[in-house]
Amino acid sequence: MPRFNVTVSDETSQYGAFASVISSNTLAAANLWAAKLTGQSEIEISVVIRPLARSELAFGGSGPGGSAVVGTIGSYSLYQFGAAYELQTGIDPNGAAPDIVITVNGTPSSFGRLWFDPTPQSDDGDIPASSSDAVSVFVHEIGHGLGFNGWRDHTSGALSGGFMSTFDRYVEMRVGQPYFIGPNAMQAYGGPVPLTRGNLMHLGNRTGPGEELVTDVMSGVGLPSGRRLPISALDLAILQDTGLDIRSADIALRGSYRSYLVSLGDDRQLRITDLSTTPTRPIFYGQIGPLRFADGSGLFDPTGNAARIARLYGGALGRKPDASGLEHHVALINAGTIGLDSMARAFLQSPEFISRFGVPDNAGFVTRTYANVLARAPDPVGGAGWAGALAGGLSREAMLLGFTESVENRIATLADIGDGNVATAYRLYRAALAREPDRGGLANWTDVVDRGVPLDQIARAFLTSPEFAGKYGALGDAAFVTAMYRNALGRLPDAEGQASWTQALAGGLSRAALLVGFSDSTENRAATATATHDGWVFAR
Repeated sequence: MPRFNVTVSDETSQYGAFASVISSNTLAAANLWAAKLTGQSEIEISVVIRPLARSELAFGGSGPGGSAVVGTIGSYSLYQFGAAYELQTGIDPNGAAPDIVITVNGTPSSFGRLWFDPTPQSDDGDIPASSSDAVSVFVHEIGHGLGFNGWRDHTSGALSGGFMSTFDRYVEMRVGQPYFIGPNAMQAYGGPVPLTRGNLMHLGNRTGPGEELVTDVMSGVGLPSGRRLPISALDLAILQDTGLDIRSADIALRGSYRSYLVSLGDDRQLRITDLSTTPTRPIFYGQIGPLRFADGSGLFDPTGNAARIARLYGGALGRKPDASGLEHHVALINAGTIGLDSMARAFLQSPEFISRFGVPDNAGFVTRTYANVLARAPDPVGGAGWAGALAGGLSREAMLLGFTESVENRIATLADIGDGNVATAYRLYRAALAREPDRGGLANWTDVVDRGVPLDQIARAFLTSPEFAGKYGALGDAAFVTAMYRNALGRLPDAEGQASWTQALAGGLSRAALLVGFSDSTENRAATATATHDGWVFAR
């Protein structure tokens, strides 16, 4: 793991008493990065306090002479900034000079807005609402020193010399909007990543593309006050595109898993909100694997493979998955090393299965599967049918997967194990009918989603149902938009949203498409996350 050394110098001669706490807050920020990076180098960070003409709290970047040529892109020399280059190669391109320089604004009005944590190694949630957390500010500036930096014009995106940075190489302007198009970043974000207009070494915009990124620690529109911002998976993916090797990491949370809202957004990013604070506090946004709670572990996996394997644990072994076993098996499936049917066969041939259940005959295997998955004995017809199918050549792993992946089991295990199609049907119920689904209806519509019926077709069925007609009657476009806001988002529409969606309907957008959009929105996903567990598994 990298090691960071911090020095502090005060050119104003006013803040000497803060030197120690500035150093500790900077080091805490550096260690947050260190936990996610590979390499054994020592990175020197110089923090300089001086008055700035601008109102920004701080700015950071590479130290003097701190870059090295790592290749060419067309006619351009490609440079990697010094700290990243040293982490990758062990070679310090600028010798004894600092690798990262952070300038803190020494103007009293700006310096006074920073809150320096007396115990910065832990986020105690005690940051004053009106202050900016210094650790978050230093995380942001160190991010610039590691790779969020370059020589492109911040407005036009143009390069003025025969050189570019490893960040610059992936910047693309589209109708005046800059995007980052590195492959890892695009995979993490789901497409080109919107950079800040007029400040393009940053993420997000107050309006337009990237509005949801304004709370990322590398946002370019001012970090929100009163909270500590985590390093997101998107930040790491961007640095990976700039040439840094990223360490696989997880998230450790102090409370019970019931103390957090874990939801999968419509952008396929994981969101974690601490429900124990007032107001509730978002604490993570991005993509990650393991989640560690005080009472167990979870695994974020939007592919659905973690959920399928967790159901295999219950069906084959009659228990919930252990965290390490679940992570191991998911890694094998996601890497393509083994298929789900082979995984099921391995479970049935495992020493644990044999020691607990022996080597049952076909009738005994059917009885055991009913007990493990459905918590009941087989009915005579069903039991005989499955035993006959096994005798006729159906493999035991195929039968097991038929049980564990049945709609009945997927709904029954939602408390700990998410399922994407069940969640889709669940959200449509809430958005269209403003109620929790009944079990039979949820099973029916999940089966329809499983069969690949287009969502707008399913939405149209909800909107033409007797229940919808009986509840809402004939709604005009504006009233329909209001109903969608109330049902899916739990609030009345703002004037701009009301007008925009009403105009879209008048312009030809179908009500079914609008329902799907509201149903699949991040807000509705968050509102239904506790019930659906979409995108993650809890393992004790």
